[in-house]
Amino acid sequence: MESFWDKDFAVDVIYRSMRLVHDIRNSGSWKLKPDGTLLTEVDPANEEFLRKELCKNGELFIGEESIEREGIDFVERSLKARTWVVDPIDGTAPFAHHLPTWAISAGYMVNGVLTDGVFALPDLNQCFVTDGPEVLACFDVSGKPSEWQWHQMEMPEDKWNPGGMITFGQGFTRHGNLNLPNPVIASGSAVHALSCVVAQNAIAYIGSGKIWDLASVFPMLLRLGYSMKYYGGNYIDANVATNECFILDAHDPHCWGPAKGGTFVCSRPGNREIVEKAIVSLG
Repeated sequence: MESFWDKDFAVDVIYRSMRLVHDIRNSGSWKLKPDGTLLTEVDPANEEFLRKELCKNGELFIGEESIEREGIDFVERSLKARTWVVDPIDGTAPFAHHLPTWAISAGYMVNGVLTDGVFALPDLNQCFVTDGPEVLACFDVSGKPSEWQWHQMEMPEDKWNPGGMITFGQGFTRHGNLNLPNPVIASGSAVHALSCVVAQNAIAYIGSGKIWDLASVFPMLLRLGYSMKYYGGNYIDANVATNECFILDAHDPHCWGPAKGGTFVCSRPGNREIVEKAIVSLG
């Protein structure tokens, strides 16, 4: 199946999404969803904007805020099509409280394989995107996309750094235990935490996420030679349809969520075993 991935098109849509979010953001308007996570008025509004603007070539659309509206056959259909996988606001808690560690994220899946992605960190003035075999980053998105200066991300050395930063997901922050002296940080956004790995500001990530939390950044990590493996379980690759790393049973209320217990380690291959052995508990 032909892919219609177009870096410039994807970046333009994300840029316009950033402008929309900036215009409608309201720090006082949020509520709790049944799972205890936050929802703002911006989340569904931005998701519908992204659905309209991204799906120009007959693609299907997986969005965090609208997935429950899809029929029971949607999982199977989305794994046999070109599908956008979107999180309109990844890190709604920091977004709602005007902290900068939130993202707008869009991954592109073809026949069940996550092939490309783009995400922006608007309050940090950054955008990352795949372009063929490359991962590009812009660290000043204050102007229009035609003015952005792109930098090619390089594959890091595969060696341990005892002073390197390790980023945590929320679940591991609350319940896990890691026996390493390294500095750690939890930002409230899987995309932001993994962007630190992409940009080589962190050497590893320990956490979890549903498919829309991870779809944009996974293709970038794989291009840069990172290894992703569930703790005590399977390696994670880009083939969502066959890797048994996400729950794909449409009857399961946790569909599109992580399988195998959920927590995974992302690092360069030579570092993963060090990090995995240092996990004392998952809580």
